[in-house]
Amino acid sequence: MSSPFYPDQQWLHDRWTRTVRDRVFEGATASSAPVVVLLGGQPGAGKTAAAGRASQLHPGQQPIVLEGDDYRRFHPDYKQLVRDDPLRMPEVTQSVSGPMVAAAVDHAQRERISVVLEGTFRDPAMVTDTAAEFHRAGFAVDAVVVAVPPVQSLISTVDRYVSSVENDQDGRWTPVAAHDAALAGMPATVQALGESEYVDQVTIMARDGSILQDLTGPATVERGRAAGRAVIDEQRRPLTSPERSAWLQLHDRLEQSFRDVPALHRIRNEPEVRRSWEQLDQARAYVIATTGSTATDRPGPVREAAPQLGSHLARTMRREQGSGCER
Repeated sequence: MSSPFYPDQQWLHDRWTRTVRDRVFEGATASSAPVVVLLGGQPGAGKTAAAGRASQLHPGQQPIVLEGDDYRRFHPDYKQLVRDDPLRMPEVTQSVSGPMVAAAVDHAQRERISVVLEGTFRDPAMVTDTAAEFHRAGFAVDAVVVAVPPVQSLISTVDRYVSSVENDQDGRWTPVAAHDAALAGMPATVQALGESEYVDQVTIMARDGSILQDLTGPATVERGRAAGRAVIDEQRRPLTSPERSAWLQLHDRLEQSFRDVPALHRIRNEPEVRRSWEQLDQARAYVIATTGSTATDRPGPVREAAPQLGSHLARTMRREQGSGCER
């Protein structure tokens, strides 16, 4: 395709006021006691499902979910990119989705509309600054973190894209680097949220919706450390026997899809896709190793020297040993 469209400020303003704002906030009402839920997790963690559960933590509120991917379709080249250059689509459409999220946040704060704001939590300063902005705007600020072992989130990013292609829907490929950066940054971000005076509550949620930690009370170093430890503990845990079986079955199904579906087969050797499959192959070896054999119905010891599923997790653990997040 020709050079991608890049919007100027006037175009963004016009598109927001004429099209996007009313679609996003349709049916939204102002609240005398608005709440923002900062919902975080690495790509593939299951934030979409968690958004509904996070909303249920605030009965009486009907928060609007703000998620960056929802705004990509407003880029004028979106459909063509999805069809002809799907791996490049996220990079190109960020020039629209980023400003639209910012406009939605500004509108929610100004109109006192409760929202769930999804993000990857890779940048502690950015997330805590957002918490401070909402606090100053008169919002109660809660943080909900979806903590997930990286083998599960990584394969979910691929499954999400494959499912969208197989069902003739718009999909977004998640580069391994984006997954790893978010995974590496989460513990420090969560600890910073726990220590922030602008955050009223920090909830650590597992992928299945169960609550691992629910931390209220004053912002302290101890609250931050407890939140960070809960995230790391869940990221590090071995999969259960049913989880291992399901993971390996999904891996086999995805391999089959990349062989059989033309749109997937065409991109199989693209560098970004190849990197994801290299990580998935390492992850598969790790999943099998945690059983002690190839039989996924038998429990076994977690192998200390498991293949490196993105050395990000090991680096994160070492870094957090010095920051208080690690036991």
